[in-house]
Amino acid sequence: MIEQPENIKKGNILIADPILDELYFRRGVILISEHNEDGTIGFVLNKEIDLRINEAIEDFGNISLPIYLGGPVSKDNLYYVHTVGKLIKESRPITNKLFFGGHFDTLKTLIIEGKIKENEVRFFLGYSGWAPGQLEEELKEESWFVGNIKRKYVFEPNKNLWRDTLKDLGKEYAIIANFPEDPSMN
Repeated sequence: MIEQPENIKKGNILIADPILDELYFRRGVILISEHNEDGTIGFVLNKEIDLRINEAIEDFGNISLPIYLGGPVSKDNLYYVHTVGKLIKESRPITNKLFFGGHFDTLKTLIIEGKIKENEVRFFLGYSGWAPGQLEEELKEESWFVGNIKRKYVFEPNKNLWRDTLKDLGKEYAIIANFPEDPSMN
């Protein structure tokens, strides 16, 4: 068993155990944006869908940013994580340089005017949510590994994000990072 932190906090990432075979979370990497007595909220960082922001929202012109599947909760709602909390009212801090939500019309205007760049915002349909104590139970069951967030994990596309985040945890995770997606094919 690999030692994991007992307390999770916003700004951590959850990295799915390779055995976790749930559709939304298989080889998922989730950014924790809220963790308190009411539960936990996060966004899956590595499940890009075939939809662009200008296809989903009117008046985005030719701004063609990708949208990711944030999780199984409220899949009809758009959420976003960004780095410009001081420019967008009602943004909620995740870390001192990472925020989520805020006034959408302001965000849209800043993107269209080029004041927010592609590597400063990420859009999600839905989110991942856990009731109070639920995530802690899943950690005890070893469904997740816990890591610290790096900006590149959130804003740079990476088809190997699951593997790369595991390797960042240390040498003892290298075997897990190389675990085949379908062990029966090994």
